[in-house]
Parts: sequence; structure tokens; C-alpha cells
Amino acid sequence: MANKESYFIGGIFAGAVIGAAAALLFAPSTGDDLRTSIASGAKERWDDLHDQVKEYGHSLKNQIQDATDTLTDRVNQYRSEIEDKINDIEQDVDDEFDDFEEEFNDVLQDEEDASEAEADSDEEEAAE
Repeated sequence: MANKESYFIGGIFAGAVIGAAAALLFAPSTGDDLRTSIASGAKERWDDLHDQVKEYGHSLKNQIQDATDTLTDRVNQYRSEIEDKINDIEQDVDDEFDDFEEEFNDVLQDEEDASEAEADSDEEEAAE
């Protein structure tokens, strides 16, 4: 879109220059009048071009701001999704760790119970 607008602005400028030159060639006047006419025509064309460039600059600024806002929204959305996934993973890891810890404690308790039972049976045999 920027490329089309730059062609448009260039076309307007070129048309203004060609039109001013044609007007000067087909409308003869004195040297002072011609210089005054050229100066005022150039000033008008310059002012027109300045206004168009200024308008294009505002348009471009608005497009960039819109793109920035869209990008910021997407980044915030992705960041939120990533944070949610990280929290889910942390919760899964915590749950798995708790399950492992519980199973490990059960195995230790079974080992302790087996050791105590063996000790009790050894004591009973020794007492007999």
C-alpha cells in the first residue's frame, strides 16, 4: 500500500510540474510576471506536496500504531497461554512427585515392618 501511495504522490507532483510548464508556454507574459507566476506556482505545488506528504505520514503512523497494538495483543495472549501451560506442567510435576514420595514412603514402611517382623521372629526363636 505504501508503494501505491508513493506512486500517487509522485504522479501528482509530476502532473503539477508538467501543468505549470504547459501553462507558462501557452500563456506568454512579461519576465517579471513570468517569474512571479513560476514562484507562486512552485510555492502552491510545494504546499500541496507538503500537505500530501504530511497526510501520508499521519496515515503511516496510524497503520504502524495499529500493527503495534495488534502485535502487543498477540504477544500478551501468547504470554498468558505460555504461563498457563507452565503452571499446568508445574502442577503435574508436583502431583507426580507427591505420588512418588507416597510410594517411596510405603516401600520404606514395608521394609521397616519386614525388618521388625524378622527381628521379632529372631527374638522368639532365641527365647525358645
